Order: sequence, then structure tokens, then C-alpha cells
Amino acid sequence: MPKALDKLNERLTAHMEVILRCTVESKKYGRLLLASPPASRYPYVYPRDTNCAVQLFRRLAGSDRGYDAGPQAFELMKSMAHFMKDVVSEDGNWGQRYSLEGEDKSLYKQEDNVAHGAAIICNYLLTAHRLNQPVDDLQSLINAIEKALRHALREFYQPELNLFQSTTSIHESAMEEGYTCWVNFAFLYAFSLANEVATNSTTRAGSPVITSASENTFCIPSTNCSCPGTDTSGASIRADTRTSVRTSPC
Repeated sequence: MPKALDKLNERLTAHMEVILRCTVESKKYGRLLLASPPASRYPYVYPRDTNCAVQLFRRLAGSDRGYDAGPQAFELMKSMAHFMKDVVSEDGNWGQRYSLEGEDKSLYKQEDNVAHGAAIICNYLLTAHRLNQPVDDLQSLINAIEKALRHALREFYQPELNLFQSTTSIHESAMEEGYTCWVNFAFLYAFSLANEVATNSTTRAGSPVITSASENTFCIPSTNCSCPGTDTSGASIRADTRTSVRTSPC
């Protein structure tokens, strides 16, 4: 490993050690990320926090550079994905936070957690595919994604605006009710990942539900965008008639 990468590897290992101190061992799943120590104020698994961590883990675990933290990152992704699979509601919803036992401890309605939960599972599946690792209970993981996509489209999506409506944004204040950047980019990310999973033959996830849901996607126009139905001023987000998930510039 070149000297610069060796230094980066050391830094990433140090950061992973910090993250590990924020995790607690679960007998059923492995290590799960908590917002605070078990005896402190927030001893819960938050999908928002977990999703941010899993995005880093995917880059560590899936990198060709062989970071020392990679194997640990993959194991954490696996634990977190299976936890999210088991706590999703029957109608495809994830709440604000959960106990280590999987009990919903939500105080606020936060629609973006549906996107975060789906993204966590998708990132795990895509990383497992890249590493050629077997996936236990694959169909249940796929079912959780499908339920979440259905729920998001049924409960939050406004097709005439091609936006997701929410009662909160990045925090719990009701002042943020409406069509926020935070929530819509969270769903854009989740649907983009679901599209990757749906087209990934190894995961055998090309189900009609994921594929059709992924087709309800965004075009975020820049001033140079000429997509059908877009406002070329770039001031708004409109429906794109094409089926690929993408952001402008075109």
C-alpha cells in the first residue's frame, strides 16, 4: 500500500474504533449502533444515524484498497440490515428509533426513516454482491425493501409534483412540514439504491415491485436541463417521464 494510502488506512482504522465504541453487542444481530451509551439519554438505534454509518461502511468494505476496517465494516452492515429488516412494520414503515430488542420507541413522526431503512438494506445487499458474500434470508430483506417502497409511494408521494411530502424534515419541528430537500433527497437516494438492487441479477431482486417503484423517480433540473415537464429556471422539481434515477445536469 502506498504511503499516502497507508496513512489513510490508519486514520480510517482509528475512526472505526471510535464508531465501535458507539455500538453494543446484540445476541441476535451482532453489533448495533446506538445514539448514546445504554445507561445514557438515547440508548436507541436511530435509522438516520445507522444509514449515515452504513454509507461509510459500504465504501470501506467494498473498496479495492483493502482497508483494515473493511471486514468489520461489512459485519456491521450485515447486523444493521437484518435488524432493520426485522423491525419494519407490516405496512412498510420505519419509526424514529428502536430499542436493542426491536421495540419502536419513536417520539416523532419522521417520514425520512422509511428511506433510511430501505437504503441500509440496499447498501448491504449491494456490498455483499460486490464481495461475493452469501446473504442469509435474502427474500425477507427484499420484502422489506418492497414494503418500504410501496409505503412511501402510497403515503408520502405526490405524483403531480413528483415530490414526497413530510410532516418533519431533518429534525422534529412541525415548522418543516411540506416538501423538504432533506426528505426528498433521502428518498432519491433510497430509490436509486433500490434501482441498483432491482437490476442486480446476483441478488435475484428484479421483482416487479422494486422495478416499477424505482421508475417513479426524480429529475432535479439545472438551468441547462431540457427534460420533459421541467422548469428550465431550475427553481422546481418536476416529473421526468424516463425511468432511470438520475440528477441533473443531464
